[in-house]
Amino acid sequence: MFILAVPQGYAIAVTSLAVASRFFLIWAAAVCTVYLQELFPTSARQTATALGAMSARAGGMMAPLLNMLVVFHWSIPPAVFGSFTLVAGALSFLLPETRNKELPESADEVEKNRNVTSRRTSSSLNQESTKM
Repeated sequence: MFILAVPQGYAIAVTSLAVASRFFLIWAAAVCTVYLQELFPTSARQTATALGAMSARAGGMMAPLLNMLVVFHWSIPPAVFGSFTLVAGALSFLLPETRNKELPESADEVEKNRNVTSRRTSSSLNQESTKM
């Protein structure tokens, strides 16, 4: 989206921003791939990985088609690509793992939260087993 703020005559600035955005896009894809592997249980991991890879390939197939829109106006492809990225980032705030929860600031807070959660889970399992 920063490319839209740079005038067309500054080719070095536009190229630098495009290379930087490509770097961060590849970095984000690597992080998403690792997160995808950790998020899903083993029984559904292969299917989820395949769907994630197919989604990435679909975006790669759309890129040249969207780039052809430059004949109408030079700002259409960067605006479309930037809006897809912003929408995807905004949708990540709706994920149930972090919705309406404050994220821990340190490893100690993570350990403390994990111990509280595991105690809560084991006590609920004990209650269910006594009811049976």
